[in-house]
Amino acid sequence: MSSEVNGDMTHRVITDLRESINVYQNRKHPSTKHRIVLIGDSNMRGYVSSLEPLLNSNYNLYSVMKTGSDTNELKKSANEMKPHL
Repeated sequence: MSSEVNGDMTHRVITDLRESINVYQNRKHPSTKHRIVLIGDSNMRGYVSSLEPLLNSNYNLYSVMKTGSDTNELKKSANEMKPHL
């Protein structure tokens, strides 16, 4: 997949995530800390700064950038992080 296609797909995912965050924040929930972890290659740059203003204090945002990684490497990183979340 070209980086342009990856960038477009990532943008769509971020847009969907924004909508989900807005819906969730409008509901009444206990003050539970939620973690959002973004794992990606260099195409992910800038998305953290786009998401942070959308989140309230109940969210912690983390990012892991693996420049030049392919999909399998990113998937492996995500699976390695699961037990720690």
